[in-house]
Amino acid sequence: MSKEATEKLKDIQGLLKDGRSHSNVVAVNHGMPRAVERIPRPTIQDQITPSKTLAEIMALLSDDGVQRIGTWGMGGVGKTTLVRSLNNKLKSFPSVQPFGIVIWVTISQNFDMKKVQKQIAERLNLASIVGESMERLINRLYEKLDKVENFLLILDDVFEKIDLNYLGVPRPEDHKGSKIILTTRFLDVCRHMMTNRQVKVAVLNDDESWQLLSKTAGHVASLEHISPFAKAIARECCGLPLALVTMGAAMREKTKDFSIEISELAKCWLAEGLLDDRENYEDSFNRVINLIENVKDSCLLEDSAHEDTVKMHDVVRDVAIWIVSSFEDGCKSLVCSGIGLSEMSVVELLNSLKRIPFMNNMIIRLPDCVVQCSKASMLLLQGNLPLDRVLEKFLQGFEALRVLNMGGTNIHSLHLSVLQLGELRALLLGGCCNLKELPPLEGLSRLQVLDLFATDIRELPRGMENLSNLKQLNLSQNIHLTTIQAGIIYRLS
Repeated sequence: MSKEATEKLKDIQGLLKDGRSHSNVVAVNHGMPRAVERIPRPTIQDQITPSKTLAEIMALLSDDGVQRIGTWGMGGVGKTTLVRSLNNKLKSFPSVQPFGIVIWVTISQNFDMKKVQKQIAERLNLASIVGESMERLINRLYEKLDKVENFLLILDDVFEKIDLNYLGVPRPEDHKGSKIILTTRFLDVCRHMMTNRQVKVAVLNDDESWQLLSKTAGHVASLEHISPFAKAIARECCGLPLALVTMGAAMREKTKDFSIEISELAKCWLAEGLLDDRENYEDSFNRVINLIENVKDSCLLEDSAHEDTVKMHDVVRDVAIWIVSSFEDGCKSLVCSGIGLSEMSVVELLNSLKRIPFMNNMIIRLPDCVVQCSKASMLLLQGNLPLDRVLEKFLQGFEALRVLNMGGTNIHSLHLSVLQLGELRALLLGGCCNLKELPPLEGLSRLQVLDLFATDIRELPRGMENLSNLKQLNLSQNIHLTTIQAGIIYRLS
């Protein structure tokens, strides 16, 4: 072998050795990231109050004396939407971008340092190295950002002080032209983060509230017999965009073939005893999926446009309603959903009824009398926005009830009479954004599903720890539920 070939061989062996030492580096795009990435968000174009706040923050970005900006306000007031609008406004700048890069990071209440560092690294197109120490990642983030001419770091939904040194982010005071914006519910967090300016995000005024709710709800909010109730609901939402959009969406007119969430079917089927209640919720849900696939194969259900939903063809629906309305063997149903009713007819509420769906109407009040429906297992009242109370006598004749759905109504509290429903398996109150309190629930020992999504409760009802059969508890988007008594969740099944 020639001397030259020997030297070449040594070079090749050296390169192979270097390659093995970098085998833990994951492939990555080393191209320069775009200065701003557009983020989906609701429009605030026609809302004067948030538009003024946005203009104020934009002006602060041009102020060389301001490096840290805190935007604060109560949950649901629109802080995230406001800052997303700011991000997209920077994206649409016709001239030179004011920042070399804009980085959006979602923090949330359960702050995870590594997760946040990963978000920043991905935005900077940094390579991911398996087994890399936190110190090494911090250094790489710092070096990358230090080379950027200037940056804007947006920290959304901050609940506590965050040390920028541990994130790997240079102090904006030491990096000319760079700035940080944070959103938080608490003014103290702004102070702990040493913001130069604090901008409070105000609620919408009455006119803006009505415009947002009516725009979300569509023409149904302007109907003569609905408009007074819709305006009252808008006032009850106290100018909070999240509450207004939630209630507006619940009001929006639904067609006969609107999407049905598979999770809702799972709740009802489980509560009705159509599934084995000895299974855990995950197994039951999987069984629902399999059953739905069988029904779809028979062309009785169809895939909907939305993920995890199905729909029923209007002809199939009409036949199904005719069938369940004709039974006389204890399975008879009274289907009165989505037909614009303002009240329930006591004459039609017969003792032979098994299922009573009155959802998506405009029912104002329930009958103030005992209704003998001792065989009824399901009462569906969701989506009746004007409905603001449950009268004492009404539920007394529903002793066999297993499913009660009052989601998306305007009720402020739940009457003690609900505690007489000893067979109740599912209590669904999601979207009742004015529901502030619940009675003690320890008497509902057979309850399996409790849905309190997007309510206004301040604390969990007493007796929760005794609900030993509870399989699903939904507490998401409860912006005023800030504390849960220690041990309650642990004691649930």
